[in-house]
This record gives sequence, C-alpha cells and structure tokens, in this order.
Amino acid sequence: MDYPCSEAVLASAKRVKGAGDEGELFVLSGTCDNLEMLAGFVASDVNHAEPDDDPRTVALLADISESLESVL
Repeated sequence: MDYPCSEAVLASAKRVKGAGDEGELFVLSGTCDNLEMLAGFVASDVNHAEPDDDPRTVALLADISESLESVL
C-alpha cells in the first residue's frame, strides 16, 4: 500500500504472538487522523476496483478496510 498516511502506520506494525484461529495478527498504531485517512484510501481502492484487478487483492483490501472501520 502506498498511501500518503501509511508509512508511519505500517512502520508501527507489531506481530502478535498466539493469534490462534485468526491466523497471524498485527497491531498498528498511529494518530486517529492517519488511521481514518488510511481507512478512506483503502475503501476507495476497494470501491473503484476494476474487473481485471486481482480478486484476491481486492478481497484482501476489503478485509483490511472492514478491520480499520470496525475499530474507528
């Protein structure tokens, strides 16, 4: 992801041990503004996906968007 607000947020990623059935989990930190901006950019990419875009990438972005929105 290459969004203006993502560098600091993604650089803060910390892997959570013992994620269980959820798979690997990461904790991100950043300002509320940066996280809201990141959520908006990701949602925009999902909403403007083209039919020839990789469906796995679009599904992953949709999951990321939902996760971000759920905590904001």
